[in-house]
Amino acid sequence: MSLRIKISLIMAALVVLVLVLFDGVIYFSQSRIIYKQERLRHATIAESLAQVAEESLLSGDDFSLISYTFKLKKNSALAAAYVFDGEKYLSHTDRELARIRVAAPQAFDAPDDETISKEITVGGRKYLVRTVFSKKAAMVEIQNARDRIFAEILKASLLVFLAGLAAAYFVALSVASPVLKLSRAAREVGKGNFSVEIKTSSSAGAGDEMEMLKREFNSMVARLRELDEMKSDFVASITHELKSPLSAVDSYADLLCGEFIRAHGKADAAMKPALDEWMMDIAYIRKNTKRLFDFINDLLDTAKMEHGAFEVKKTRVEMPELIAQVVQLFAVNAKKASVELKVEQSPVPPAALMADGERIKQVLSNLIANALKYTRSGGKITVSAKAMGGLRPEVLYEPAGTAGADSNYVLVCVEDTGAGIPAPDLGRIFGKFEQLKTAGRLVRGAKGVGLGLYIAESIIKAHGGNIWVESTEGEGSRFYFSLSAIIENKA
Repeated sequence: MSLRIKISLIMAALVVLVLVLFDGVIYFSQSRIIYKQERLRHATIAESLAQVAEESLLSGDDFSLISYTFKLKKNSALAAAYVFDGEKYLSHTDRELARIRVAAPQAFDAPDDETISKEITVGGRKYLVRTVFSKKAAMVEIQNARDRIFAEILKASLLVFLAGLAAAYFVALSVASPVLKLSRAAREVGKGNFSVEIKTSSSAGAGDEMEMLKREFNSMVARLRELDEMKSDFVASITHELKSPLSAVDSYADLLCGEFIRAHGKADAAMKPALDEWMMDIAYIRKNTKRLFDFINDLLDTAKMEHGAFEVKKTRVEMPELIAQVVQLFAVNAKKASVELKVEQSPVPPAALMADGERIKQVLSNLIANALKYTRSGGKITVSAKAMGGLRPEVLYEPAGTAGADSNYVLVCVEDTGAGIPAPDLGRIFGKFEQLKTAGRLVRGAKGVGLGLYIAESIIKAHGGNIWVESTEGEGSRFYFSLSAIIENKA
């Protein structure tokens, strides 16, 4: 789940919680107010009836008292209301009972009803004014009022909730957006791209933590860029300095080898075993000198690629011939390792390429050498080149390839039945100094420094092509690269 969604959900939950608490407080406080208002209204009705009765008795206007009392019936919660003079009902909400003589007034109330009685004295005579309110009817009125308030609260809460969701989304976006930018930039830095920079705002205050984080990140990247440039310059300088003495060692080893060969022809039988042993030592020196030369050349190529000084010299190249030459170079080593190394012939020979033949050989050599390192005895390595017309091969094979215009391409594949590459390592094996740690025990021969695939990728991209890998751990790997072919019209 993304950070933006998490923040949105958290803020939405907080909005809902605040709304529930606020609405609950409002609802219950309004319910108490409604209940008190209803009680006050009952008391007001009883007091008003008493005043009207007193005024009517003073003026002798019984009709107005009867009319007023009867009108009180419109109040739904009022069960009964009357004025009693000790002998008869002077007025009653039931007109049929008005001026009816009774020995004592009826209660007219249920056990839970509210009765308000008041005695008034007019002209020295006492009168009973009584109002009876139905509790059940009163509760219905109170509940209706509560329902109306609840509906209004619900409407208002819904509007507030929608506004809160919109606010939560924009707040989450404002918080998550810079974090996502930092994450993408950190990912690029992790890939070795030290040119990334996060834009900062000069108007942000000193207390803006996000702006402080951006500035610190930019400062870190700038320092890493400086260190990377220092490292590249140092490597380039060291490799240049190593090349001269190493060339001298190789030259003297070659000279000694020649001298030993000449001495071996003139030496007696007792001396020849010693000369043979010395010649083997010289061969060992030359072999390791070549390894150092290859390593230094890889470092120099890497330095050129990093500084943009790497160039390719394109000429017409026939890929089948080039593959045959490289496979021939590894035939002896493959035979010693009991690994079958073969070329798979395509039914339709690929067209010629405009490429740097020596650099493409270097790519193939790196791929086949890696395949030999990780393929057990009895395994197989297959090299193939196919003509691809129409859709670019990246679309057909590469998981993250970029589509392009229709054209003709040559697709080269180096497939092995070796140890395979773990899924977590697939995305980084073309990086500088990257090696498979999990398959270290399966490596045959000397272990490299992790520059071969980086150089191979740089060479292919310098040709405008693409290189990628498909692999399953324990089942082998397939390295592909594609290059534009020369379109030829054949008669």
